[in-house]
Amino acid sequence: MPTKKEMKRQARQAKRRRRRTLLASGVVASFALAVVVLYLHSGGNASTAGGGTQSERFTGFPLTLLNGTTINTATLKGHPFVLWFVTTWCSSCIESQQLLASEYYPALHSKGILIVEVENYDDLGENGPTLLEYTLKYGGLNQPGWLIGTAPEWVTQKYNPDEYLDIFYLVNQAGQIVGENEGLGAYLGSIIQDFSATQESSNLTVYVGQPIPASLYSSLVSASAP
Repeated sequence: MPTKKEMKRQARQAKRRRRRTLLASGVVASFALAVVVLYLHSGGNASTAGGGTQSERFTGFPLTLLNGTTINTATLKGHPFVLWFVTTWCSSCIESQQLLASEYYPALHSKGILIVEVENYDDLGENGPTLLEYTLKYGGLNQPGWLIGTAPEWVTQKYNPDEYLDIFYLVNQAGQIVGENEGLGAYLGSIIQDFSATQESSNLTVYVGQPIPASLYSSLVSASAP
């Protein structure tokens, strides 16, 4: 059950979403008008250059691990991973952390899917346990292929502008963001299938189901140990 702190933040998020919806409606109307004008100007040809939309590209950011080592997450390209933003005082984050550590991590690990867990900047302005205390208590520390750390404020602003307590992205081995949602725990059972479902467009067949090389796991564990 959400705490009072979580309920207040959810109410603020709802207000922001309503404002964005109104703004988006105006943008969509303007865009639709522009499309009509272009359509008429081109004599009725509404085809788009390139033949379709493309997934957003993950460009990476500096991640400071629990031992103080900083890595560039852009170097993870070539490996599919779950990019997960958490808040250490969030009840759903705690439940997801425990569920991931106890039940789903082994399956993701065996399929070669990394976990990149990032604390929302400054715990979204609220007091909570440190990230080290949180992982020591609820799981994930020193697990191969599970990177846990903090990042600059701009990273939270970019990937979590609405300040959700628990939001995640799926990034394929080509560096494309192929999925996004709130509340990781509710989706842990389908992540492998979600990655596999994108394989035709993202060439994930080359990687999903193949174990990550032991040398990479070894380097990730030594880098993440506090």
